Amino acid sequence: MVRAKRLVSKGTRLSVEFLLGLFAAGWTEQQVLENYPTLSSEALRAAFAFTAE
Repeated sequence: MVRAKRLVSKGTRLSVEFLLGLFAAGWTEQQVLENYPTLSSEALRAAFAFTAE
């Protein structure tokens, strides 16, 4: 089994664990996308889909 913190969003160096931590800290999707312009909303959805499995 692969641990979530090792998985990164394609084309970025942002781990799934890091992204989930931003949301846990109260960030909105808009804030994440504004602060990390290489990230797409599709990539965020993929991260959530992975963790839901």
